[in-house]
Amino acid sequence: MAKRDVLSLALRVLGVVLIVQGIVGIPSVIASAVAIASQQWASGEPVSLLNVLNWVDIIVYVTVGIVLFFGGDAVARRLCSSQERIELPEALDASSIFTTGARIVGLVFALQAIRWLLGGLSKVAASTVQLAGVTESDLPKAFSESLRPEGLASIISALVLLALSAYLVWGAPHLAKLIYRSECEGSA
Repeated sequence: MAKRDVLSLALRVLGVVLIVQGIVGIPSVIASAVAIASQQWASGEPVSLLNVLNWVDIIVYVTVGIVLFFGGDAVARRLCSSQERIELPEALDASSIFTTGARIVGLVFALQAIRWLLGGLSKVAASTVQLAGVTESDLPKAFSESLRPEGLASIISALVLLALSAYLVWGAPHLAKLIYRSECEGSA
């Protein structure tokens, strides 16, 4: 395996990281957009597009991630001209290295998801504590006022991240097959 191949693998794993980061940011951006729009609507102001930069951030993450995932080889060729070989054990091929990298990234994301889930649950719990002492007839109004969209967005993001991290910990077999299709067909 050449140094360029190792760089290509690393860029593809980084691409997966950026795509996942972009996807899990979507619930927070939606919650923020809803909160801003509802505040502006309640005050009679025209609804602005203050959240555009947040969407641009997500679009950039996902776009760069897709470019690195599918174009890792091309980027690696531009960054590294060396064809120097690296000796690896025979059992290690590019697909197994990618799978191992995906599993490591999945574990890191799982820990991050647990942190986000606990943070979201604490926000919901704080909102629920504010409901103590509210009469039954005022409960729906008080609940809707105290439950912050950030807490729900954090929980949704955490659950999405947990699902994606489980797939990565599983080894991301579909992604590995997608990238290394020709390598798998050549060895069959």
